Amino acid sequence: MNALFCILPVILIRYYKKNTKAVFYFMVTFFIVLAGFRDPESQYNDSHNYLTLFNYGGTYLLKHVEIGYALINLLVMKMNLGFQWVILITSSISMITIAWAARRSEKNEAAVLILFYILIYFFYNFNAMRQMTGVSILVLGYTFLKEERIRVFLLCLLIASLFHKSCLIAIVCLLFYKKETVFQPIMVFICIIGSLVIGFLNITPTILSGMADLFPRYLNSDMDKNIAEDSFSLSKIMLSVFFLYMYSFLDKKDLYLKIVFIGIVLFNLMSYSSGAMRIAYAFTPAQALLFAAYKNNDDSTWAANYERYEYLIYGYALFVYYYMLLNSVGLQDYQFCDGRFF
Repeated sequence: MNALFCILPVILIRYYKKNTKAVFYFMVTFFIVLAGFRDPESQYNDSHNYLTLFNYGGTYLLKHVEIGYALINLLVMKMNLGFQWVILITSSISMITIAWAARRSEKNEAAVLILFYILIYFFYNFNAMRQMTGVSILVLGYTFLKEERIRVFLLCLLIASLFHKSCLIAIVCLLFYKKETVFQPIMVFICIIGSLVIGFLNITPTILSGMADLFPRYLNSDMDKNIAEDSFSLSKIMLSVFFLYMYSFLDKKDLYLKIVFIGIVLFNLMSYSSGAMRIAYAFTPAQALLFAAYKNNDDSTWAANYERYEYLIYGYALFVYYYMLLNSVGLQDYQFCDGRFF
């Protein structure tokens, strides 16, 4: 599987421009199978921890996890099915809502799926199953918010929060969703560079302790303390530098641009703690919508000049992919299930 994960991104990038329905639906199905049929007992991601929760039973789940995820588990238990179905159902919800968002956008649908995969958000579902299921619904909600359909966005936000309450932070998007609201370049530059510096100076632990009441299970963990001690990261720098460079070419009124900016600042400030994942990852997956190719070249500057930056975008995405592959976020030692948990 490691060999497949090494060559798959190159294959996907090679063929995404075809963007036919057959290619699109094949990709959706392939990603659902890849995520849904993973080994529940794998020690290289958190699937085994979710399996443990499942084995604790419905009463425990209703008390300790969000109602949306708990109900899926209860439904599976009611039907006398195994935990593999929980993984398959949540993976299907995640990929179908991302696919729906891709179809609703003005972007190349296949490109949206590819960027969601190569930028590793697909694989974070292995480690943060509840949250990334909710985040996928949020991404769909962002496509409605861009059209200023507030009620539908709020509905998506509510449904997403039923899988992980951290998704509620996306309510702040209502402060800047209108096209008239533009983040000025100097402010963007100062916020991103400043957030990097604060993160590198290890002010992160203080910030985390101040927010411990919101996410006590995550912000008080030993893992957060260990990670905060080493807040320097090449991937954080690349994420910030690439965004700053692309910001000069992108449409400043684009909602996805503003959403990603908020996510990067939070990500830099909060380092690689699991608490940061619960916060920043509500925003940064919008990169899949922001950087995907347009379906058609319209008169906008970004669409007309997209091919000039295409190699840069996918080069950056591949850097993230292979950097994370080496550091493992669920990719390494991937194994398919053996059927015991159906």
